[in-house]
Amino acid sequence: MAFKCSSCGQSFDAIEEFAAHKRAHKKQPRKQPGKGPICLRCGKPILIDSSKRDYRGDLPCPSCGQTMRVVIQDGEVVVAVSKAT
Repeated sequence: MAFKCSSCGQSFDAIEEFAAHKRAHKKQPRKQPGKGPICLRCGKPILIDSSKRDYRGDLPCPSCGQTMRVVIQDGEVVVAVSKAT
């Protein structure tokens, strides 16, 4: 019988391996969602550096390539609009 991790989807044949894997998940702190923009096409977060704390312009998604026009003030997204491709 295979044991599948609900957190990451990895499968294990032995319960001992699965239990050790689950303990490893608990040791890792869960990432808190950041304040940065989320792609309007694929829904993945777009990491921005501190130079874009106050930014107005185009921002491409590294995952799917969608370009969004954004306004970011004090690190918070104020406006995000998909740009026609």
